[in-house]
Amino acid sequence: MTMLSGLFCACALVSASESTGLEGGVVVHVGCGDGSRTQALRTSARVLVQGLDADPDRVAAARRRFADPDVAGTVTAAVWDSQRLPYVDCLVDLLVLSEGVEVNKGEMRRVLAPGGRAVRLPDGRTVMTKARPLAMDEWTHYLHGPDNNAVSRDKAVGPPRCLQWISAPTFGRHHDRLSSVSAMVSAGGRVFSIEDRARALSIDLPAEWRLVARHAFNGVTLWRRTIERWESTKRGFRSGPVQLSRRLVAISGGASGPGEAVVFVALNYGGPLHCLSAATGETLKTYEGTAGVDEILYCDGTLYLAGSAGANATGRRILAVAAGSGKVLWASGEGPARTILPGTLAVGDKALYFHDGRAVVALERSTGKPAWRRPLPSVAKRPSWLRPTIVVHGDVVLCGDRATEYPKSWRKHPALIAGMKAHGGLALLTALSARDGSVLWQDEAAECFHGAVDIFVIGGLVWASRGPARFFFERTRPILEKVIGRDFYIEKVVGRDPHTGEVKKTIDAAEAFTPDHHHRCYRNKATERYLIMGRTGIEFIDLAGGPSLRHNWTRGACQYGVMPANGMLYTPPHPCTCYNASKMNGFFAYSSRKEAAWADEAGSRLQKRRADDASGPAARADDWPTYRHDAARSGCTRAAVGERLKPAWRRSLPGKLSAATSADGKVFIAAVDLHAVHALDLADGKVLWSHRAGGGVDSPPTYWRGRVYFGSADGYVQCLRASDGALAWRFLAAPRRSALVAWDQLESPWPVPGSVLVREGVVYAFAGRSSNLDGGVYLVKLDAGTGKAIATKQIYTRDPKTGRQAEDRIDNLYMPGLLNDVASSQGASLFVREARLSLDGEFLDEPQPHLYSPAGFLDGDWWHRYYMVYGTRFRNGPGRGVGRSGVAPAGRLLVHDGKFVYGYGRDNARRYRLFCTATRPSRPRPGSKGRGRRGASPTVWSSRQFPILVRAMLLAGGGEAKDAPAGRLVVAGPPSSALTDPAALAGRKGGLVAIIDAGTGRKLSETAVDSIPVLDGLCAARGRVVLSLASGAAICLE
Repeated sequence: MTMLSGLFCACALVSASESTGLEGGVVVHVGCGDGSRTQALRTSARVLVQGLDADPDRVAAARRRFADPDVAGTVTAAVWDSQRLPYVDCLVDLLVLSEGVEVNKGEMRRVLAPGGRAVRLPDGRTVMTKARPLAMDEWTHYLHGPDNNAVSRDKAVGPPRCLQWISAPTFGRHHDRLSSVSAMVSAGGRVFSIEDRARALSIDLPAEWRLVARHAFNGVTLWRRTIERWESTKRGFRSGPVQLSRRLVAISGGASGPGEAVVFVALNYGGPLHCLSAATGETLKTYEGTAGVDEILYCDGTLYLAGSAGANATGRRILAVAAGSGKVLWASGEGPARTILPGTLAVGDKALYFHDGRAVVALERSTGKPAWRRPLPSVAKRPSWLRPTIVVHGDVVLCGDRATEYPKSWRKHPALIAGMKAHGGLALLTALSARDGSVLWQDEAAECFHGAVDIFVIGGLVWASRGPARFFFERTRPILEKVIGRDFYIEKVVGRDPHTGEVKKTIDAAEAFTPDHHHRCYRNKATERYLIMGRTGIEFIDLAGGPSLRHNWTRGACQYGVMPANGMLYTPPHPCTCYNASKMNGFFAYSSRKEAAWADEAGSRLQKRRADDASGPAARADDWPTYRHDAARSGCTRAAVGERLKPAWRRSLPGKLSAATSADGKVFIAAVDLHAVHALDLADGKVLWSHRAGGGVDSPPTYWRGRVYFGSADGYVQCLRASDGALAWRFLAAPRRSALVAWDQLESPWPVPGSVLVREGVVYAFAGRSSNLDGGVYLVKLDAGTGKAIATKQIYTRDPKTGRQAEDRIDNLYMPGLLNDVASSQGASLFVREARLSLDGEFLDEPQPHLYSPAGFLDGDWWHRYYMVYGTRFRNGPGRGVGRSGVAPAGRLLVHDGKFVYGYGRDNARRYRLFCTATRPSRPRPGSKGRGRRGASPTVWSSRQFPILVRAMLLAGGGEAKDAPAGRLVVAGPPSSALTDPAALAGRKGGLVAIIDAGTGRKLSETAVDSIPVLDGLCAARGRVVLSLASGAAICLE
């Protein structure tokens, strides 16, 4: 290619990207060569670019080219088989085809997101544009539309089987406080949500509320807006306010018809309404006279708003505002509008409808004048989470509200009545004429647990929540079983004629409900085919007669729930500890597409490269050859460290660093987000070599006989020569080459954690995320010398034909499964979090104590209900403090020497301490009331008010303990004030490293460092301590 033609082609690349109007998303360059032209496609920091090429050497060259920290991780390269494009469906916004490259049109159509384009070089002409499928629907309001009928017309939404994308945050900040996700809507191929992005480590940290825009089909973060004033995060659990989710509306056609997609949002408490560009988040208009608005509905170019009548006013008001001009069309602040109950406003064809506390009221849409008012039975007092449900369907207005009378047999049980008043109870469903408010019919209904009555109009029928299945909870369940019978939790799903109330359709939904748990504390949603319930996890009840499916392993956010739109099911983060062994934690978009099978790629899975097969030296006893030192992840080494530490060297490295491993006089460390592995000289910190992987490496490599082994987020296991970083082999452990977006980077649906296990010449690696998704998790056993596959095991806990979960293994709030993590091993067992497996990947039912965290070893969020355990089973469901570990030792961080556990964590009073305890529970004292039951592991010593928030810990000189703890603990972290100080938690106030006598807990020395460690970022080798810092440096102390 001549210089002139190369310049022309580069200009065409930039033009192709810019001409799409792409503000963020995924761009793929097919036939990227060495990547010399590919980087030009990244026209924005919000764009991910990947180059594909059939030649592995060209891909390796492209990766080296993309090593610049400014683009590494966001501009990547991958090998392509010239047949199937390695992406999940509907992911790519721009597909750029180099000259001479041919791609099947069906493949292009499959991977392009709606609105995406494929262009051909050198001139950048468009060869395909993918229209938005007519089967897809948006979700523009909290309850879908301004009529409050929470039913999507999306025909592509179905039971979740595969992941589409993953985003932060991983957890809601606190189970007992305000939900961390207040609102979520979708329009114009984007998802908008209001989230608290402060760290989950402590609810005492200040809130960080943001309005966040994501790409609907690939999850790339497009923009964020800061919210200054919002509801207090300390507000009580499940207590509202009910209108929080109604402060956000998105419209794809502009403010008054075709035009720019916009977002309407009441950004700050007490502030006015804003209109933002959906593409950029920039403010397009601020509406005068709308201060105090907290509910937004949009219909036919007009905004219908509700909120406080003024800063010092006690009443509320309703306004109609022209969305385009901002003109206030009318305002109603007197009469019934003054007492409008929050969350009840709905828009019909000719009128607005709401509940004023005693009656359903209609106002003329055009003038705001009263049309009619219909009093209905109403309770005098309401919990703050409760409001009536108003849904408009043509000429019928439906109202679901709390019942004022209860059956006589129920009134005999005061505890039952009190429970229903506090948590949810019986309700009355009333159908009114939209014309004059006359009553058409009434029937019993039910509130949800801490949620209003569900009313859906689907296929011309009214489906409403019924019976105590919706609102029972632990203390009322035995009473309901006595009054009604053991089957009270089975809800009758009936569809009624909206004008007469006549039952037209009944569905047996018994198979959808797990009896052990109360309904989740949020409203349910629906599509025209499915009721999407939140009884236990997410239940799909098929109105077309198909099977009803439970999904206890996933759920929605408290108070908000889930959102079906764009052919997917969106689930914001939750603060739940039910079904810990299998439940997904995070912000997800699920697809119902069929799971991928293990591809027949035997010939291309293993790629052997330049390095020879000769082995090198074995790790010494004072080395640290793998994550947390050994296969058991004990964090304990027999190697000694001095009583005081001083700096030996410091090496700055770009990117977010992992913990380190060390052997053969070298330090191995990963730059997690830059897809790199580095080797440093232990003596002086000199960089010896660097290797670029095809995906993120979340934890450090494992050393074995002169080689290092690690997994990466592109689904590969790789083996490098430790001496020079030369690639010996790499093996595709994922079932096939594919990619989605996870945390704003491209990853395989089946990533492999970085720190793989190596035992007796065999590499054990797990590829996948969940045994309930994408066909499950795959265990591969590889020959450490050659990389050849010894065995492969698919671990899938659902029925591959029906999609049903493993119902026979559910025990109360426990459901076994496998959530991938850095694996550990003891004896003939493998462990992945709580799951125990044989060396061949078969589940072993008999528990065995081991060190793990239900959130995974690499979880640095430290959400308040999760922590490390040295035990067998983490308690599921309600509970406080550290009691979830039972009698087993537990803490934020633990290390052990086989006899004693050393940890940092909270006691039941939420006070942090450094401690040492025995690994086994104490025996009951003779004659004690607890005879026959073991107590908690006895504490050897405990240091309260420890001055360091310990984020990294190891035990040096341990491993020989018999009757007493021995050795020295090395701990590091920010000052303990970081629990309430964001600056300290971020490392801006430096860090501390302390040496602790493991026998007594006495602090021997303390050394200041200029940053804080990454989680678990300590390793000790050959008398030295290496610390990985959050600032992007590795330091060595001796």
